[in-house]
Amino acid sequence: MPIVRNKYLLVCLLFFLTNCSAQNDYDNNKQKKNSQMQTSKNELAQESSPYLLQHKNNPVHWQPWGEKAFHMAKKRDVPIIVSIGYSTCHWCHVMEHEVFEDQEAAEMMNKWFVCVKVDREERPEVDDIYMSAVHAMNQRGGWPLNVIITPEGKPFFGGTFFPKEQWMKLLKAIHDAWTTERKKVDEIANGLTKFLQENEEQTQSEIPVSIWEDLQKNLRTYYDEKDPAWGRAPKFPSAQMLRLVLLLKEGKEVKQQALDILTTMQDSGLHDLVGGGFHRYSTDKIWRVPHFEKMLYDNALLAVAYFIAGDQYKRNDLTRTGERILDYMLRDLRVKSGEKFIGYACAEDADDPNGEGSFYAWNKELLSQVLSDKEAQALAEDWNVTKGEVHKNDFGHKEPVTSHIPFPRGSSLKEDFHSPESIAKRLSWEQHYAALLKKREERPRPHLDDKVLTSWNGLALSAFAHGARLTQKQKYITATRELASVLLGRHKKDGLLRLPHIAAFINDYGFLLCGLMDAFDALGDVDLVLSAEKIAIEASENFAHKGGGFYSTVDNRDDLIMRSRILYDNAYPSGNSAMALGLVRLWNVTGNEKFKATARASIEVLGKSASKICISLGTLLTAHLALQRGEMTIVITGAGEEKEALLKACRKNHYLATVIDLEKTKKQKWKILEAYKDIRKTTAVFCVGKTCLQPATTEKEIEKLLTEYSKFLRY
Repeated sequence: MPIVRNKYLLVCLLFFLTNCSAQNDYDNNKQKKNSQMQTSKNELAQESSPYLLQHKNNPVHWQPWGEKAFHMAKKRDVPIIVSIGYSTCHWCHVMEHEVFEDQEAAEMMNKWFVCVKVDREERPEVDDIYMSAVHAMNQRGGWPLNVIITPEGKPFFGGTFFPKEQWMKLLKAIHDAWTTERKKVDEIANGLTKFLQENEEQTQSEIPVSIWEDLQKNLRTYYDEKDPAWGRAPKFPSAQMLRLVLLLKEGKEVKQQALDILTTMQDSGLHDLVGGGFHRYSTDKIWRVPHFEKMLYDNALLAVAYFIAGDQYKRNDLTRTGERILDYMLRDLRVKSGEKFIGYACAEDADDPNGEGSFYAWNKELLSQVLSDKEAQALAEDWNVTKGEVHKNDFGHKEPVTSHIPFPRGSSLKEDFHSPESIAKRLSWEQHYAALLKKREERPRPHLDDKVLTSWNGLALSAFAHGARLTQKQKYITATRELASVLLGRHKKDGLLRLPHIAAFINDYGFLLCGLMDAFDALGDVDLVLSAEKIAIEASENFAHKGGGFYSTVDNRDDLIMRSRILYDNAYPSGNSAMALGLVRLWNVTGNEKFKATARASIEVLGKSASKICISLGTLLTAHLALQRGEMTIVITGAGEEKEALLKACRKNHYLATVIDLEKTKKQKWKILEAYKDIRKTTAVFCVGKTCLQPATTEKEIEKLLTEYSKFLRY
């Protein structure tokens, strides 16, 4: 939900803080007896979440989210502190050390509240609701997210990071308001909850025909030409929007912006040059100093964008950046249970034992430990790294040394960064990466959050499938097949699982649906489509909203104040939008009109507001684009080596047309196959919507058709 300018809520929210914080110190003897009862202990030791386990030794009597915590709050008649974060979040760590490990702060929290810790990656549905509440209070969201709710789950105050002194003053003010102005606190909680519930209601309307012009206008408005990005500081990768813009037929200016952004990012401090992959975001406007956590979803989404751009612009450096993201995932994020591969880990921490960023630090002296003096000097100059000193902030935390962060954009690639010389320079550094990586492995590593989420692994499946399809490298083909098998193993008789102990949410269904369709494009295995159909049908049965689109959760959650629909992309795609995109892809292959109708209804939920908020609708508009274009398929007939050669050539297309191997799929009742089942000759037939191009029988003819393909696209 976007930030809402609601003065009533803001005034109510501030009432008890301004009114009660000015009171004299409260006399503890006058408190209700029940409010002084404390929970018995910290209950996180038996949890499986790495984030919750990080807090198991806090003096705060943390409870996991669940019925027990709500019952405890009702019995004591006290509010609940819901503190939400994730294990690789830097500021979550800072607040833990500053506040939650402090005995004085913990005593206040235990005495006056029931305290609940939530891993947002395990329970995104809880995070979604209370993040929306914080936005409705006119506050900027983020993590750690700290929300105060009633024993019925209704929020009445929220924010993000609080230093100890501010936190304790805030808690006292809230406690005073709870015990002396309870009626007004309840009014705030009821009003905010009602507002959130009503704000969920959206009516269907067609996406306006001007949407592509509106999108380009918005992107031009937000674009930072000096330090390419859609936005100022902090700067985020915008992977979903990058992909959409690359896929557009029109929009020369914004397509150039996308290319500039991708090139800038690979030359920025955000890019782990030695190990591959990208950090979370840039803390400054010039892309120099990153927030160092490395998330699976960021890297999966960016890999797709780099592969598409590399193929579209015939840029080997962009393709290699995509490949090195996948290599990083294969090397550092693989998770095993015993000897069995079970998927990819969520993230690597922003912090490491030697201070934030030290694991990724380089300068001439460090480079000289691996390379010759001449090579080290040249690379230090290319990467703009020099000697620097470590400094501590006000919390005693070691800050990143800016001059140790490789930043080619600051020196060798500052000007003319698209030139053949710049591309060659980037590729020349690869000769040093293996040796530097081996040396870096001697350093203490950042913490790995080894949760394997179905949703984020669905994104990883799409990334490997794009790599397999556009590079034809066997290691990515193998990784695609392996991960698809693992994720389908999570689809049980009773439904899809997010984690072994948690049922799936709509983003698990949506991301997996898209991943399976991408895997089909890369592998041609018909069982992937059949599995995708089951996933889509199950999601429609359990999550569909009568007004179009999908709820985040199933309808049996008494612990939630509402069933929310997440319609906008945030750090990763909206589950609703991912479902829409996957359903369009399913319709494209199977011809099932029900999938098309459900996709359209999911897209048109935001029809009235799409032009105003298009900058946040990268995934939804990608689905809309696919729906507008209609079927984009390439059917390959024939058999043997000639057919395999045509398949390989056809799959290497950045238009992402679905390539169908008739030999493998001819038993299916898909409409797209009806005209080809009797053809024996080895042929590739390109179709866009209702138009089919001249059949191709050689790789050279296919290459020619791919260069002309965009002429037949509507958008």
